[in-house]
Amino acid sequence: MYLKTGGTKAVQLSKLTLSNASQTAEQVLEAISSMITPLFSKPVQGHQLNITLPPALAAVSDYSWDGTFVNSVPNVRNRFYQIRLAFEIVVPLFANIRVTLDLWIEVFFDRAALAIKAAVRRRHTHIEVPGGTGIFESADDVAAALKPILDEQMNVEHLVKAVPAKPLRILSVKVMPNGDLNVYAEPLF
Repeated sequence: MYLKTGGTKAVQLSKLTLSNASQTAEQVLEAISSMITPLFSKPVQGHQLNITLPPALAAVSDYSWDGTFVNSVPNVRNRFYQIRLAFEIVVPLFANIRVTLDLWIEVFFDRAALAIKAAVRRRHTHIEVPGGTGIFESADDVAAALKPILDEQMNVEHLVKAVPAKPLRILSVKVMPNGDLNVYAEPLF
């Protein structure tokens, strides 16, 4: 619902479809994948990486409250896309190291930039080092090698979609439980 300040009648909002402003979960995943996949094009500890599971939408979190207040208002966190991908670190003559990476990505509207952006906010890495390979590489070694690659992407804002400045005024961008991204604009009337 939308009620303009000083107005007497509320208007129900619908998602904005003009210029493909609202996005399906698949479209959002494609945009997120384009920011994640390049991270794994470089060798780790001199070893080639092979993506075995491209970025996939594993879940969408619910809204949450982090227990803090900003200007006496509860600090509510947006929904996050949980993106899972898996890759192998190639170890010649031995079994490859398998890594599963979960990234929690926030998609939000940057009003000043008139853009929908995404940023990695949290991550979890599961590393499986097979027995024979473990003689030379430990999960701790692999985690230490991956850490700087992942750290440099934490909280970095990536453009998902530019939003036209006129004739519309964007009110909000909402991640839906199914992963769709709905954009809501001020009514023109």
